[in-house]
Amino acid sequence: MKFFFLAFLSVITFAASGQEHGFPYGQVSIEQLAATGYARDSSANAVVLREFGDAWVSSDADKGLIFEHHYLIKILKTEGLGKANISIPLRKGDTKQQRLLSIKASAYNIQNNKIEETQANTKNIFTEKTNKYWDEKKITIPNVRVGSIIEVYYTLDDPFFFYNFHTWEFQSDIPKVYSEYWATIPGNYIYNITWRGFQKFSKNESELIRECYSPSGQKADCGRYKMAMENIPAFKEEGYMTAKANFISAVYFELSEVRYFDGRVDKITKDWKDADSEIRSEPKIGGQLKRGKDVLDKIESEVKAISDPLEKAKRIYNYVNTSILWNEYMGMFSEEGVKKALEKKTGNIGDINLALIAAMRAADLNVEIALISTRQNGVPTELHPVITDFNYVVAKVNIGDKSYLVDASDPYLPFGMLPFRCLNGKARVFPEKAPSYWYDIVPTEKFKEVAIMNLTLQPEGSMKGTLEYSYFGYDAYDKRTDLASFNSKEDYLADLKKKMRLVTVNSFDLIGENIYDPKVVHKFDVEIESLGQLGDGFTLNPFFLDKMESNPFKLSERLYPVNFGTTQEYTIILNLTYPENFMIVEKPERTTLSIPGGGGKFLFEVTDSGTKATMTYSLVLSRPVYNSVEYKYLKELFNRALQVQNYDWLFKKKG
Repeated sequence: MKFFFLAFLSVITFAASGQEHGFPYGQVSIEQLAATGYARDSSANAVVLREFGDAWVSSDADKGLIFEHHYLIKILKTEGLGKANISIPLRKGDTKQQRLLSIKASAYNIQNNKIEETQANTKNIFTEKTNKYWDEKKITIPNVRVGSIIEVYYTLDDPFFFYNFHTWEFQSDIPKVYSEYWATIPGNYIYNITWRGFQKFSKNESELIRECYSPSGQKADCGRYKMAMENIPAFKEEGYMTAKANFISAVYFELSEVRYFDGRVDKITKDWKDADSEIRSEPKIGGQLKRGKDVLDKIESEVKAISDPLEKAKRIYNYVNTSILWNEYMGMFSEEGVKKALEKKTGNIGDINLALIAAMRAADLNVEIALISTRQNGVPTELHPVITDFNYVVAKVNIGDKSYLVDASDPYLPFGMLPFRCLNGKARVFPEKAPSYWYDIVPTEKFKEVAIMNLTLQPEGSMKGTLEYSYFGYDAYDKRTDLASFNSKEDYLADLKKKMRLVTVNSFDLIGENIYDPKVVHKFDVEIESLGQLGDGFTLNPFFLDKMESNPFKLSERLYPVNFGTTQEYTIILNLTYPENFMIVEKPERTTLSIPGGGGKFLFEVTDSGTKATMTYSLVLSRPVYNSVEYKYLKELFNRALQVQNYDWLFKKKG
């Protein structure tokens, strides 16, 4: 073991010593292959030994940004074998797409005290269509096992570099010993270079390269940026995170200005005044708002007859919501066009919500365009306009002194309730004429569940009685969408019964299918089998239907926020009547815990009168976002809740 440990340390020392424009292909040693672990992270299933990326703009007219990626990965555990399945995403446009120019991939193993290389057959690369915007090139490296080292080297041609130079992620789901990236940018292109993440550079240099860019005989100097990091920990995703891009250590490039050889200058990064003008004049955004009469065509007389602005807005919302089916594509641009989307009865988010805004404006309602970046897309840049940061559009409807953010893409969302994916920071709002502004996305609903259980304990340990579960806000939305996925209520109940272990349902009632009902209620009349015999008594766990399996927060500390999207409340009240000749011998103690500053609380208590016990369980998270300092309190709150849920009550006969 000592030999293997020292051998791997030598790998670290060698790899982290720096590199000048990458490293040769096939440079793998017996010592690297013999190593069995990574000292800095014993849980790692694989580790990147070396990684080098190089990106530059080609002078060839038929090429764009050339990106080379070269890396070595050591497989440490069975779970790491998936790294041998190489997948390279390729973006597609209407007239151009990214191209894989070349790829080489190998596996290295020790065979008879020698290094054996097995090369992947690059003729077996296949293309998988992900969606209309992306393809994936896939290839599997053969002869990979625990202890192997895999090596991959590929080159891409990217015609879409104009707005975003190639992003480089120093962090990934496995640790890296060394990662270096070079970006060579012609002086014609001025980029804002931004850095996100918590890790520090071991190298951050720049240099001038003379006449490195020469399209059509013209010549321009380049700036070369060299960035490197050593001993990079794996990025471990935990529960309740927004987009990984918000936190992972990476470098981003945003085009600010283009300087043409003829002296013209095109400023890409502009102020919000320019962005406002572009959004209003963009044919696929502002241009669609002229189609309001087309949207209102079938309900115009009905809408005109409504005097209350809120009722008028809801009527238009209901019409758009039921007239255009979401095709599962996001986007702030209308792809089909509002009129065509109405004819086809399907469209993307832009088609649907721009139709909504257009119709509301045609009905003389005060409505504005609101651009959003969804939770999985990342937080938008606030310092200056980066329109590409946004991937979603909704309506901001202003009625009296109240404003509503409205999305008509989901038939199970009531007016004014955004889908959970949109609960992400701020929206940029574009009025019809006034300057745009930032607007906080404040959830109008919460996740809220209340369970009331009235049960009578039988002498043999079984129970009879009623269960009533009430779901509010986003919990109610989840139940309605779940119900809609079944052919009938009977099928829905059958599925519920499968999940209710040891429970016989004698009757079931469901209330609140309409999206404007304040809650969804499930009512059960049940018989529950004995949950655990123990000598002359038995055990009982009140959380027999919905027990927390583990604490979702496992890290000892967390650098990034915990983001629930909205506030949450979970309450369980158990009224348990039990026979006079029994008594409760063991039960959890009363527990209370609060997060400082009113951030939340947990309460558990049981009152026992001799034949009746009442349990109150309440978990309240009163803020949608908790910072890294509050993480320990949040983790402990869930620890207490988990302890209570896993504690079995003990009943025994008296005497």
